[in-house]
Amino acid sequence: MTAEQWRVREFGGYCSTNYDAVSDNAVLEYFMTLDIQNADALTVREYNNTRIEIMNALGNLLQDKTVEQLRNEAVMKKLLHVEMVDLEGQWSNEKIKVGVDYAYMPLSEYTVEISKKQV
Repeated sequence: MTAEQWRVREFGGYCSTNYDAVSDNAVLEYFMTLDIQNADALTVREYNNTRIEIMNALGNLLQDKTVEQLRNEAVMKKLLHVEMVDLEGQWSNEKIKVGVDYAYMPLSEYTVEISKKQV
């Protein structure tokens, strides 16, 4: 790793539901921080695998949620918090520390009604 701030790097992305009214879909924006704790022990392969696996997991977080869950911001806040803590715990170790910050925008009622009629 040759960047000046090589110990701590941030990666971001988002995922959304795919109901027809695109502007009203639920959206999860996320920012993952990888903080190298032991550069001598961490391999590039481990670093890349960690980054890729977490980004893949984050990209799929909304797909198994129900319409009712996606509409309810308070419920989603709790569910997402648990999932983020789990991801951080699963991938953090003595070599690398993982942190995930996120913002969630719920599925609107308007989108749900349109989708039900089109099914």
